[in-house]
Amino acid sequence: MLLGSLAIMPTAGAAAEGGTVAQLLEMRAADADGRFYTTSETEAHTAGRDRGFRLEPPRLGNLSLEPFSGSLQLHRLRLKNTSKYIVSMTDEKNRLVSSGFVEPIVIGYAGTVDRPGTILLWRYTNGREWRVAPAGDARELENAGYKSDGPLGYAGTTESGPIGVIPSPAPAPAPAPPPVPNGSPASADARLHAQFANGKRRATVAYGRHATMVARLTDQHGRPITGARLQVLTRPLLRGGRLELDAEATTGDDGRVQIAVPRGPSRIVRVEYRAISGDPNPVAATRTWFHVRAQVRLRARPRQVRAGGSIRLTGTLRGRPQSRLGKLIELQARDRGRWRTFTTVRTDSSGRFHHRYRFSPTAHGSFSMRVIARRDSSYPFATGRSRIVSVRVR
Repeated sequence: MLLGSLAIMPTAGAAAEGGTVAQLLEMRAADADGRFYTTSETEAHTAGRDRGFRLEPPRLGNLSLEPFSGSLQLHRLRLKNTSKYIVSMTDEKNRLVSSGFVEPIVIGYAGTVDRPGTILLWRYTNGREWRVAPAGDARELENAGYKSDGPLGYAGTTESGPIGVIPSPAPAPAPAPPPVPNGSPASADARLHAQFANGKRRATVAYGRHATMVARLTDQHGRPITGARLQVLTRPLLRGGRLELDAEATTGDDGRVQIAVPRGPSRIVRVEYRAISGDPNPVAATRTWFHVRAQVRLRARPRQVRAGGSIRLTGTLRGRPQSRLGKLIELQARDRGRWRTFTTVRTDSSGRFHHRYRFSPTAHGSFSMRVIARRDSSYPFATGRSRIVSVRVR
């Protein structure tokens, strides 16, 4: 993907007013659901290289990268656990954050007045994604199943044209605040370690259980760093799972802090330390693996049957499968001292399953059965087994 021609630079008209403008770029997710919007060439490169977004033909005009008199601040937010983005105005941002959107970021400033050389941008939705488009594209989008979701403001149609109102001279920038050291003594060469109560970086618990791990932060000489804020991020062990900020914790006088890992699916827990508060990148990080065994229940009815008779096996897999097709599980029986799988069944989307089994006419005695749910990329739990049920064949 070639994006070199989309460099962000001051233009003659904008520079004269003390402002900078850049194209509003639209990128489409590889799976066709989800749009990404940015005025940054760097972001566009990253989205294309790392996340598979594809650049759409430019048609959204330019936004100012600096506020001006009467301007509207536009934000980009992502719907949690998806690759779907929305562009909103400031007065809508807080409501979106409280309803499941994350990563709010300012992408530019739009005008409020229709002037020569501007276009009005609108937001549209089809229930699966949000799009930004000029008002003149309304009929085309409506024919494609989109509905209007409100105006966003005016964008410039040329690099040198006005955005919608004439920018005011930019005020002198405020002096940058002094850096705030994170902890005492803050160190760019810090060492960070974390482990569970078992003394290891991996822990496996039963379904519905939580765990506690201890992190310790020291400088390069082994001295504890006290009062430091650590960021705790988690990522479910699931195909497409994202690493997201989950909590923060503060080290004590010995540089240690206890971190609660709440019940839920199996996941990676990453702990980060930044020597300067607010730095974008950590100077030290560590991670642990929290495995949760699947819980599956098995019932057999009836518990006694004649030779050649049949039983009905039913049960439930806790922690709903991520796929609407359910999850494959194994039914096993004890045979000559070993567990052998005699069939596989698929749960429904709620985790329920059933199977009818018929014994041979020569079967006799007590038969032990169980069910196994194995970990896979669509089910974020470690392999778990049910309790053994016994059926007597007379």
